[in-house]
Amino acid sequence: MKAQKYCCNHCGEIFGIEKASPTLKLTCPRCYSEDLLEYNACSLEIGPPPWEYQCLKCRVRFMVTSPRGPDEAKAIICPACLSKDVKWLSLATSDCASGG
Repeated sequence: MKAQKYCCNHCGEIFGIEKASPTLKLTCPRCYSEDLLEYNACSLEIGPPPWEYQCLKCRVRFMVTSPRGPDEAKAIICPACLSKDVKWLSLATSDCASGG
């Protein structure tokens, strides 16, 4: 299943979530803001690839930009249920077609 990407208007975090219930309020996993936009652009991003996580409480899978250190990695929360009980899965692979 392909993740829907969102961009936080507050901190600029781009993250993806595999499935979001229409009744849940999504929040940014970095700053907890609810001021989000759907992110549908397919562009070259400079920097490290995003990291993929899974919430151990609600089982939602989501992606965040690479944490800038261990403290930031420990502060990541599930954008669906706000749980801090999340597990790092892998570096997320690009879902853009080659060429852009």
